[in-house]
Parts: sequence; C-alpha cells; structure tokens
Amino acid sequence: MTVFLVEDQEFNRCIIRERLTTNSGWTVAGEAGNAREAITWLDQFTADILLVDIGLPEPGDGFTVVAHARRVRPRMRLLVLTAHLNEYIVAHCEKYRVHGFLGKRTMSVGDLTPMLTSIGAGRTYFPKDYEGARDRWHADAHAIAKRLTPRENGVLHLIALGRSDHEIANELGISPATAATHKSAILQKLEQPNVAKLTVYAINHGYGLQSY
Repeated sequence: MTVFLVEDQEFNRCIIRERLTTNSGWTVAGEAGNAREAITWLDQFTADILLVDIGLPEPGDGFTVVAHARRVRPRMRLLVLTAHLNEYIVAHCEKYRVHGFLGKRTMSVGDLTPMLTSIGAGRTYFPKDYEGARDRWHADAHAIAKRLTPRENGVLHLIALGRSDHEIANELGISPATAATHKSAILQKLEQPNVAKLTVYAINHGYGLQSY
C-alpha cells in the first residue's frame, strides 16, 4: 500500500520514510513539506493513506491538506500527526472524520506500522488519550466549534495568528467589512470583551498555533 507523507521537517520525513519502506514494506508515493506543495500533489496523484503533520508552515496547516484531500481524493484514508491535543485539533479531526491520530508526545514511530495496517484495512486507530479528549469535546455544549459557524471558526484561527481585517479578507476572499462583521459576531458568541482577550482565549484552545 502507498502513503503520501506531509511533514515540514525533513529529518522527521526521513525517519518515517525509512521506517515504512524498510520495516513494513509500505511505499511512500510522495512527500511534501507544506500545505501548498501537498495540495498540488493531491491534484495530480493519489495514495492509499495521507499521513499529515498538522503543524505546517503558513499558509495553511495540516487540516488545510485534509480538507482538500476530502474534496479531491474522497477514498483516501486520513492519519494525522501532531504534538498537541486540544479543542482545535479534536474539533477538526471530528469535522473531517479522520481515520487515525498519532500523538508525537505519547506515541513513537514504531506505532506507525500497526496504525497504517489498521487504517489501510478500513478500520480506525485512535489512542486512549484522544478518545478521552473526543468524548469530552462531544459532551461540551460550549465548545468553540459548536458556537461558531464554519466561516467564523476560520476567521478565529486567523485572528489567533494575529491577522488584521484586511489580511483575513485577503486570505478568505471576503471584504474587510465582512471580516469585521465576523469578528464582532465571534466576540459576542464567545463572550470576550475585546480582540486582545479573544486572541488569548483562542490560542489557549489551540487556535492559531503553528507548531504542532
């Protein structure tokens, strides 16, 4: 079976590639170091499994790649790789219905083979810490992603990255006035008094972080 590997650190790609091709017989069909490269690859090629690190250089993170794969390669199995487990991560894993989760802090590269084998066979593979975080997220009626629209969630992520209304407008293809309207709605829905406190609140829940 084949894997498309998306990881920004070349050293990590080398370790994963060696593990897959040497010890398990998997084939790495392609590699990318950022979301733009990954999207370009997905538009031309395919693989059985997408293994994607969530923390990619801007613009876009791993979920940008996952969302594109869902659109253009709907049969591709999805395994995400990250060092964090927070509301942003869980909400987006659930939104895009990923098939597996590899936590950098709790799992090792040796776990890849059984994970990929399970996912490639049509099953899912989630560690207990993810399952616990997912259950808590489903039970939390006040989770951010449940209080905001999909567009507002995207705007919040950019706010957490420090984007201005004009920058948000350019990235999302909307007007600055529309961006400002979304920001006002987010402030009200999340009950934050100003943008500074909203930014801190969002970052504390995983939004905007680029190092996963």
